[in-house]
Amino acid sequence: MAKWIARNSDNAWMVRDFGDPSLIFTQPGAYTEVEVPGDAVPNPRTERYDASSPTKLRAATAPEIAAYDDAVLTTAVTVAVDQERLTSSIVWTMIDQFLPPATVAKYNAARTKIINFFKTQPWKP
Repeated sequence: MAKWIARNSDNAWMVRDFGDPSLIFTQPGAYTEVEVPGDAVPNPRTERYDASSPTKLRAATAPEIAAYDDAVLTTAVTVAVDQERLTSSIVWTMIDQFLPPATVAKYNAARTKIINFFKTQPWKP
């Protein structure tokens, strides 16, 4: 049996780069440690924790899959904007060039728009 961590709010499996399994120690009411029978490896996108199932797994619903995909995209673009110095420098420069002076509030507003545009791609039909 393998041990996995499930988030109680939506029964999502916690995996690397999409949630921190160590949170069970700091927020024990928010997470459950689960022993998944056999060699099963939960797919965090398409499966959810189900305490009543013998396999401890159930198929994710369409809204759950969409929420997972959205969270993955949000994480990817947030890391790119927040941790890649070139990207954040370009955003800061654009603000300073076209709406001076650049401020943290203006940067954060642009950051939010960049994240939303990245996920929705409004320029595509």
